[in-house]
This record gives sequence, structure tokens and C-alpha cells, in this order.
Amino acid sequence: MFEVVSVLRDGKREPYHTNETDDGVRVYFGRSDYDLPPGMHTYELTYRTNRQLGFFKDHDELYWNVTGNRWKFPIDVVTATVQLPANVRNVVTDLDGYTGYAAEKGKAFTAKRDEESNPVFRAEGLTPEQGLTIVVSWPKGLIAAPSAEQKRAWFIADNKQAVFGLGWLILTLLYRCVVSRTPRLRLCHFWRSTESRADVARTRRDGKTAIRQFDSVRYDLSGARRKGESVGLAGQILSGSRERLLVSNG
Repeated sequence: MFEVVSVLRDGKREPYHTNETDDGVRVYFGRSDYDLPPGMHTYELTYRTNRQLGFFKDHDELYWNVTGNRWKFPIDVVTATVQLPANVRNVVTDLDGYTGYAAEKGKAFTAKRDEESNPVFRAEGLTPEQGLTIVVSWPKGLIAAPSAEQKRAWFIADNKQAVFGLGWLILTLLYRCVVSRTPRLRLCHFWRSTESRADVARTRRDGKTAIRQFDSVRYDLSGARRKGESVGLAGQILSGSRERLLVSNG
């Protein structure tokens, strides 16, 4: 979750909009039809986000890319203060971080504690597309880890299309499995000449298909031979002087 709370310019609210990308959310400040007056301006972006903590076997940590790595201009100075709960900030076990381009492991930063023991990081002289990433570690058990149910819900939310596709594939395979176990009905078409509609001597059902006898002449699946064997009759269409029989092997 990433939710913008407010954007301020020089202490006043600034219009903004967001755009989702493949790897996050991009926030645009200001308006395209307004030229910012030359001079120094201070922007303040406030946002909420979750699922940024890592829970490991022997410790938990915050791993955070403070600046991002897509700025097209240099960053003179960047600072980051991590305000932790009191039960965590007093027992922090490690302060680490990285500077440079994406995936680089530069160490051009400083880390210390403020008067309330909160970690404070600082980096200077970052060139375009360089950034600062920080790492704060503490003992396990101080912050509750997400439950298995929460993890499942997050996974589904993050992979809606994949989950939907997998569900559709499973349903398709189940359908094919059920159909493959169902006896197939093979329809055969044949004609016989007749001057008038055949009289139906009797009709009965055996629970699957209708068995019909026409003038004591019965048809089988091998080619409409006249013989004394009955065959399942799936349907009957009468057209003028021709009678079309749709026969199944029931």
C-alpha cells in the first residue's frame, strides 16, 4: 500500500497526481499549465505505506530506499530520520546503508542517533540517478510479524491476474477430467426413403436414451441395416418424404 497524504510547496498545499508503474507509484507535483517562479522552493511529501519491514530468523529490520534512483538532477544533501517505537529504538542492533546507482553498495553516508535515540542517516553529493538506502536492525519479537492469513491476502492482492489465471486453468483441467470420464455420444446420420411418416409402434425409455421402433424395422449404428437389434434414438426430424434419424450409441 502506498497512499499520499499531502503535498506542500513552501508550506501551502500543492496539486498532485499519481501514476502506477511496473515497480511502484510515481507522484507528480504541481500542474503542467503553471510555470514555477524562479527561486528556492521547499516541497513536503507526506505518505503512508506498509509491508516495509523484514522479518528474519535472527532479527527484524527496516530496509528503505530513501530517495529512489530515478532523479534526473543531482542531490546535494539527503537526510533520513527513522522514528521507532520506544521499545525498539533503545535496542537497535545495527545501522547500515548503501549509496550509488541501483544495486550498488557504496558507503558514502553517515549514521548516528538523535537526542531521542532515533537513527539519523545523511549522504551528500549524489549525482543523477544515485540514491541512499538505509537499513535499521533490531532483535526479533519487538514488532509483531504478519500472520499467515495476512501474507496470503497480500499475495493474492499482489498477484490478482496470476491467481485468476491459475484458477481458470484449474477449472479447465477439472472440466476436461470430468468430461473425459463421461461416455461419449457419437451421432450418426443416415436417411431412408419413405412415402409417409413412420408409425410409431411403441416408445419406451431405459433411463438414458429413447428406444423407438418403427414398423418393426429397427436401425443400428453400423449403417442403417435392417435387423432385429435395437439402437438408441437421440432424435428424429421428418422432412417431406425423407426421415432423418440421429442415432447415438447410448
